[in-house]
Amino acid sequence: MKFNWRSRSRNQLLEALQHELAHARSELEASLADAVAVMEGRLHKDLEQREKTTQELSVRLDSACSAFENRELDLLHALTRVADACDAIAMRVEVDSQERKALIGALEVIADSLDANAQAAIGPRDRDRVTGGTIAPAPPLDLTDDEVDAPQTRHPWGSRRP
Repeated sequence: MKFNWRSRSRNQLLEALQHELAHARSELEASLADAVAVMEGRLHKDLEQREKTTQELSVRLDSACSAFENRELDLLHALTRVADACDAIAMRVEVDSQERKALIGALEVIADSLDANAQAAIGPRDRDRVTGGTIAPAPPLDLTDDEVDAPQTRHPWGSRRP
């Protein structure tokens, strides 16, 4: 009989142990489900934040790309204008060179047409010529003088004294 009592008590102990294990298991499953729910919430929140950040970054990059494209077009336009200006300057230099050559040619023709006889027929021109001499230096100016003298003028027909 003793064996029977032990067997019953053992069965009760096993049932109690199974009941406790089932209760502990259900508590662990509930805790695990709560932890998984919290982690899923955090992950979902992080994913939403990353998607938002990615979208903002994409918008900023698109804006920067369009700004760079606009700047590139402006630079291309400016460089085209500079190239056109350089071409116009080169063309003007070429035209000026051709004009100078034509003027030099015309002057050479005129010079060739005037021979020694034609120059002798024209005769010497009456001009004032410097043949020698000296020029007296002007008196030094006093730049510290506050008074200004009236300029002295000469009458075109000589000096007239009253």
